[in-house]
Amino acid sequence: MPLILMLAALAAQPPNTVSPVVVTGVTAPATTVRMDGKDPASRAIMDAWPSPAYDSTQDGRVVLSCRVDRHGLAEWCEVASESPKGAGFGELALQMRMLLKVTPPRGPDGPIMATMPLAVEFKSTDEHPSTQAYRPHDALQPDSVNIWNDPVWAQAPRFEDLARVYPAGGRGVEGYVVLHCLTGASGGLSDCTILKETPIGHGFGRAALRLKPKFLVDTRREPPHRRTLLWVDIPIRFPPASQIDRVVDAPIWVAGFDARSAIKLFPPEAAAEKVTSGRGVARCQIASDGSLRACRPTGEEPSGLGFSEAAAKLAGTLRANLWSLDGAPVSDGEVEVAIRLNLKPPS
Repeated sequence: MPLILMLAALAAQPPNTVSPVVVTGVTAPATTVRMDGKDPASRAIMDAWPSPAYDSTQDGRVVLSCRVDRHGLAEWCEVASESPKGAGFGELALQMRMLLKVTPPRGPDGPIMATMPLAVEFKSTDEHPSTQAYRPHDALQPDSVNIWNDPVWAQAPRFEDLARVYPAGGRGVEGYVVLHCLTGASGGLSDCTILKETPIGHGFGRAALRLKPKFLVDTRREPPHRRTLLWVDIPIRFPPASQIDRVVDAPIWVAGFDARSAIKLFPPEAAAEKVTSGRGVARCQIASDGSLRACRPTGEEPSGLGFSEAAAKLAGTLRANLWSLDGAPVSDGEVEVAIRLNLKPPS
């Protein structure tokens, strides 16, 4: 009887590309983004502006369906509609996911994760931005530029690093910054630009730049078709030290378990009861290399049939990227992993 495994936490990760924009809920008027080249955000927009729209200076509007986390960050999005079709605005809006910070949805106990529609409206300038002065990367050879927003990190800041650089002017609020950096052959970062900083005037942008030496790209996992220049966009949340939570809510898995060997872990007590599906939950510590250790069972459905113990064993074979989807450290944190095991009945 073959075993079919489904790991909830290993769901396919959405496209992780980004650039700058301000966005509102689709029920409110969409915020207009002007491509005037007067700030790093709009310059980055122009750098990724879809070529048909870029050449004709036309406007565009996209509605995204996004998974918004409790911090108001769009962790994953897909295009619900775009206008005009075929001009590339939908792809561009997806590339801007990290910049889409909104008021998070709320439940009875506070902010929650939920799927929300977000509207993004692009407006070109009257002056055609086709000169090199408007292009932040390489106007003459755009094909030489890669913007890579889902790097695997060989090194990344830790929770104590966030606490150390939290700005004196932060005034106890949480800040959010997106850095846009060039990565070299060694994996280090240089030429970093602040694409987004909120709130403004509290020093969070400078704090993010102080973290730059702590990031190191794993160059063994670069894009398969690397071009001359490779840029990365990095989301960083800055909670006050007293509010730093070491529970990792949005891990990005870079190594999973072997489903062929996992077949041996379907609980025999469940099979004996003719139960063909169950869900186990394990809570694990995350080591400095992203591997999971000290995994312990914390819950299961149905209960008493060994699914939580199986989940703990399987979770111990996973490895997380060293920076999470919601812009937070991973090393020395804790993560909850839910694993569903399905035993396919004989045909």
